Amino acid sequence: MEEKLLWETFLGGDKFAFNRIVQHFYKESFQYGMKFTDDADLVKDCLQEMFLTLWTRRSHLNPVDSIKGYLFVSLRRLLHKKVLGQKKHLKQSLDADADFGIQFSFSFDEHYVQNESYTQMAAWLNNKLIELPSRQKEVLYLRFFKQLTRNETSEVMGISPQTVANLQLTAIKTLKERAQSENKSFDLLLWLSAIQLSTSLVSLV
Repeated sequence: MEEKLLWETFLGGDKFAFNRIVQHFYKESFQYGMKFTDDADLVKDCLQEMFLTLWTRRSHLNPVDSIKGYLFVSLRRLLHKKVLGQKKHLKQSLDADADFGIQFSFSFDEHYVQNESYTQMAAWLNNKLIELPSRQKEVLYLRFFKQLTRNETSEVMGISPQTVANLQLTAIKTLKERAQSENKSFDLLLWLSAIQLSTSLVSLV
């Protein structure tokens, strides 16, 4: 079912549509929540509350362009509320300038050949991504690993679409410069596009 139609059907009180939303987006929402805290139970509690609120307040909700984006925004806000006063659980404050504690991992489609060269380059890129500043990491994570658009990413992070574009451009420029300084000969944009493609294929399975 097309995403906008799925959401509209859910807003109309269709339990099957609601269950499809939960089943399709639960895993990705959980993964996103775990970027902020090591407490899996806390994230699960927040997800349970989020989806329960989603169902009980469906008559007050508006149409959305991206269900995933809407859920990420909701989860981010709920986590901030829940951990207020429990900062020991946070990998970061959820403020925009705080460190976004992402641990990147690569999961390429089986059509990509696994060889020593690939492994070495993936490890290098993984380390360099982690070294990026907070918001740059989150932008790349949402844009390439979660396939959100620029506008959807801006809504999740609470920043303007232009700021998203600037952060993405700066991050990619930094990675390119580091690759050149270390004599790494590979197409960075091609690698990021491959990540985006492979994660998209996985989501279709």
